[in-house]
Amino acid sequence: MPIQLPIGEEQDFGGIVDLVAMKAITFAPTGTREPSDVDTPAGMAGTATTAREALIEMVAEADDSLMEQFFEAGTLSQDELERGLRTAVMSRHIFPLVCTSAGTNVGIQTCLDAIRTYLPSPLDPPLRAIDAEGGDVSYDAGDAAPASAFVWKTIADPFAGRITLFRKSCPVTWELPPSSRRLRPQTR
Repeated sequence: MPIQLPIGEEQDFGGIVDLVAMKAITFAPTGTREPSDVDTPAGMAGTATTAREALIEMVAEADDSLMEQFFEAGTLSQDELERGLRTAVMSRHIFPLVCTSAGTNVGIQTCLDAIRTYLPSPLDPPLRAIDAEGGDVSYDAGDAAPASAFVWKTIADPFAGRITLFRKSCPVTWELPPSSRRLRPQTR
């Protein structure tokens, strides 16, 4: 579901219309590409309004209390939209779509802001994992949480033995001594 619309396309892509805040942001054509808030281009006002209404409807559909509010008022307040969008993203009802161009550095900061605002932090949901016996385990991330990692490949090397490649799945610091037991996060 788009939460931004592009202003321009291909080589002329120079900004976005933020459908949540309902404002346009353009980026300086050269140098640091600093963002500037501007009025929504006249030719895009109708498209942006229609896209925002569709976004509000999708957010309302993901939450019963917001759906009631939507039916009563015909729309959602700015706070309800922002809170509801984050909840809908966290519950995987909405997957936000943003507009960026890494090659020309357009929309990168707004993309990072959307990630920080709407996507789940590793500290938000309880993590699910499988213990050594194959049982389901749930725990909260944080400094007191057990260490866990996502194993994405195991290699059997005739000289080095078994090599397991992993990435940490929660924001904690820990040491991994050889032959130690750890939880394996679920991917199902």
